[in-house]
Amino acid sequence: MSCKLYTEPICLVVPEKHWLTNRTLKVLKVLQDEKFIISGLHRNTYFPSLLRSLFQKNGFEPKTVIESDFGGMIINLVAQGLGISILPLSYKFSNAIGVRFIALDETISLFMNWRKNDPNRIAERVVKLAKKMTNPT
Repeated sequence: MSCKLYTEPICLVVPEKHWLTNRTLKVLKVLQDEKFIISGLHRNTYFPSLLRSLFQKNGFEPKTVIESDFGGMIINLVAQGLGISILPLSYKFSNAIGVRFIALDETISLFMNWRKNDPNRIAERVVKLAKKMTNPT
């Protein structure tokens, strides 16, 4: 079973002093020579698939220098100037120092998944609470 919790924009994550800004970003293709720190695009999970689609739409393949699925580590590597990345906007709330987030015209949805007829009462309560939070009426 599955329940959509929310949808949020995805963002470029760049070092604080990077040349790119909200105003200078017109098309992603200007990033084709940048070094990227991103999730492995060879994976078939949701986020790498979304990234592959984004790069294909913009006509280039990123120069991936580091692959990671750990957002906190990615942000720290970007802050050290080792490359740029693309992450969901919610990572901005980590209050990372040394990076800027530039929103893109793409979104990602967060889903909660669980086994149908799970006998675990705690799982049932968590699902009920999550549904209540996403639909408070």
